[in-house]
Amino acid sequence: MQIPRIRARPVFIVCLSLLSGCRRDAEALDKLSIAYTSFLDAAYDTRITSLVPILDAEKKGSYWTELKGALDLRATNSVRKEHATAAIYAESNFIDGMFDAFNADLDNLDRAVSQVIETANSIRNREYRGGAVAVSQRAREVQSGYASLRTLYIEGFSRKRIILDKIVADGGAIRPAILSLGNDFERLSAIAAEQKDVEKQLSLTMDHLKDAFSALRGAAGFKKYPSKWDNDKK
Repeated sequence: MQIPRIRARPVFIVCLSLLSGCRRDAEALDKLSIAYTSFLDAAYDTRITSLVPILDAEKKGSYWTELKGALDLRATNSVRKEHATAAIYAESNFIDGMFDAFNADLDNLDRAVSQVIETANSIRNREYRGGAVAVSQRAREVQSGYASLRTLYIEGFSRKRIILDKIVADGGAIRPAILSLGNDFERLSAIAAEQKDVEKQLSLTMDHLKDAFSALRGAAGFKKYPSKWDNDKK
């Protein structure tokens, strides 16, 4: 009986295959690092835009000053109507531009996340791919967090606009607005609390993202590229 011969692959072919796989992973990991840096830059820009309403309120910008005057219970109807009208005008100059920038930043962030995900899934090494996927998942959570923050901003400004329109329509009288739009006033407080929760979670998620990337880099030893976050003090 003749025993069939099993042809073994030459050792050099096996080694060549392994080296080729390692080289592909090294290239993929470098692309991941570049994609990750692009994501960080996009996230930084989005963060700066998301802070515009907060910083403008702290600086007592025209919109917030007029809004405060429109809701002043001690003021006369004519004065409240004047402030409400001015707040509506200031809104068109401030809010529209801010949301245009926010939308553009979120689009860039979404594209950056997609690039991170695509690159992470191209890694062949199971251990490295697992770490890269963890990075991409955190990146998507960051993008979702900023999208949620944008939704809360839109709702908050929309409800404020309803209140301002009501005050103007009633000649500056605020009590009818409080009685008929009570839910809008109550919801504004809830929105402010939700915004703080989202901002806090975003900060934690960014920390987890950076930790996941550092862990992967420590295991795989690839290059890290500088990002806009490197010089950020906050």
